[in-house]
Amino acid sequence: MACLFVFAGHMGRIMGIEPPVFSGYSLHEMGVAILFMLAGFLVTESWIKDPDLLRYMIRRFFRLWPPFAVMILIMTFAAGPLVSELGVYDYFHSGYTAYLRNLRLYIAYALPGVFTGMPVPDTVNGSLWTMPVEAAMYVITPLIAAMLRIRRRSGRSFGVAAVLTALFLLLDLCFITFMCGRQVVVYGTDLISAHHLGLSYMTGVLFTYPCMKRLLDLQKACVGMGFLLLVGRISAPLLYLFMDLFVPYFVFSFALAPQPVFQKFANKVDLSYGIYLYGFFFQQLIVQYTMRKGINPGFLAVLTASIIPTGMAAIASFYLVEKPVQACSRWMTEQLTERQNKRSEL
Repeated sequence: MACLFVFAGHMGRIMGIEPPVFSGYSLHEMGVAILFMLAGFLVTESWIKDPDLLRYMIRRFFRLWPPFAVMILIMTFAAGPLVSELGVYDYFHSGYTAYLRNLRLYIAYALPGVFTGMPVPDTVNGSLWTMPVEAAMYVITPLIAAMLRIRRRSGRSFGVAAVLTALFLLLDLCFITFMCGRQVVVYGTDLISAHHLGLSYMTGVLFTYPCMKRLLDLQKACVGMGFLLLVGRISAPLLYLFMDLFVPYFVFSFALAPQPVFQKFANKVDLSYGIYLYGFFFQQLIVQYTMRKGINPGFLAVLTASIIPTGMAAIASFYLVEKPVQACSRWMTEQLTERQNKRSEL
């Protein structure tokens, strides 16, 4: 659902219109924030269950990088030359290799002659900016867990985690108030935007504590979301504050509800990562086609037309890339566990 929020929000930007909003908050921003909340929760829970650093890094690497790398290679060597206005020959003589910097998580958005005249110009995939942020969160999670002594789940540990999250929130509100629209770019990534995602990630970490889970109540969470709808026109800092308080509470109340109606939904086929990786490209492609034909089919029609090839690409990514590399990841971690067990026996 969060990936579809991102998909729908980007659709508005790509069409050159206002993106859909929830209570004054852009839908794609909300979707990305939810994804990072869930990542903070799930990755921390994974570390708690198996705090072996090497096995942890294997799992995280195989989850994040191989599907991402395959997408970058497809865009560079297949989609790029086919879509480029330069033609295949000129494309391969126009610095296309700069896009391969993405493989080392130095984000580049443009390929030669691709999507040059669009409302979001020279951008093959605008979603990529979050990838180095996610990788950084994976790296620092063991450090955060060690600092908080999170496996003990003690009251002191929770207190430190809550204070740290509150400091993240306070700094985020300062950025929104005093540095709105500004950027501080390091290694191709805006640190201010990255900090906002870091806050979402830390919020997810906070909800791994049992005392937070006991506070969850779906009915109260729905009341909180209703409150957000009523105050959607307040100043940006207050809006972000309420969002940072009520949205995580709703998300985890929904996800951890006592009667999980949607528990088996997407349990066998997870298309979320594929949608996130390929959605922006196909949206640009569909909108470019409609612009060249001089037609304006409307937001919902373009959204529907874009989700079809995106869904097909996501299915292919899951079965041909994600599922095999995750199987490889499991095999490697199992082999490491067996070796460690043999050493301990000796």
